Amino acid sequence: CPGTCLDYVYDKLNCSYSYAFEIYTGPDYRDNLRDRWQEKMSQMGESLLEQKATLAHAAMKGIFEDHPSDFVQMKEKRHRLRHHRDLDDCFGRFNPSEEDDFQQTVENWSSAYIQMANMIAAKL
Repeated sequence: CPGTCLDYVYDKLNCSYSYAFEIYTGPDYRDNLRDRWQEKMSQMGESLLEQKATLAHAAMKGIFEDHPSDFVQMKEKRHRLRHHRDLDDCFGRFNPSEEDDFQQTVENWSSAYIQMANMIAAKL
């Protein structure tokens, strides 16, 4: 996550592990996100994952040019202007607005976080 608080935690506080998760996308965006990911994986195969490449790898550039993320920064920021939408759209894209969806998201990601923490603890 170039230029984010995670850089500070890693570089200045010497934290061995720093992570960022984008844990939610609204129902109106899920199919498109899944399709883009599956298309990219079919084009590249699993070789990049096997090489432990990051999302900043050149092969992923097209995705983040068309669909910006705060976690993968591009040199060119002008593309972000066309992605600004009203606040309701922004909220719905990144936050569950229904109670059931909220609870499912919390349960799913808290479990994933605990699993990750256990794997890290096992390596310390």
